[in-house]
Amino acid sequence: MPTLSDLSKHYRQWRELRTWERRVMVLCGLALPAIWAVVRVLPFHRVQRYFAHAAASAPAGALPEGFTAVEYAQRCAALVGIAARHGMYLANCLHQSLALCWILRRDRLPARLKIGVHDDLADFRAHAWVELDGIALGQVLPGYVPFPDRDPVRKGPMPNFDKPPH
Repeated sequence: MPTLSDLSKHYRQWRELRTWERRVMVLCGLALPAIWAVVRVLPFHRVQRYFAHAAASAPAGALPEGFTAVEYAQRCAALVGIAARHGMYLANCLHQSLALCWILRRDRLPARLKIGVHDDLADFRAHAWVELDGIALGQVLPGYVPFPDRDPVRKGPMPNFDKPPH
């Protein structure tokens, strides 16, 4: 049970957040428990497709003044981590990555959910993370090799937008 001084400290930290950071924290507070439930009920490809569609239908938001896309995304990753540690349950990397990817896509940033396995084949370990413009966001765990990208809407390999069409 948190003490009164703990609550006072958390309230003070909340008040120090910028308005957009509070918005991200509220979104995390709602999204993380929902993701926890949905991942247990639906097949993963449907979860991915839902979050891709939900983000695409959101109104476009402007980045906070003074932030590049990557700086904004890194700060959002930190806020998701805080919300995951202080929420109703301790969210794992998949739940956090889905929430972060959804938040960034809502802001029209081309975030990519990555899922991979550790390259040490003696001990199977999996990890999920988010990348923006090829940069891993949040806590980077070395040694994980991502699976090939899949398009959750078309259920196939992701198109290469860097290559001109034939």
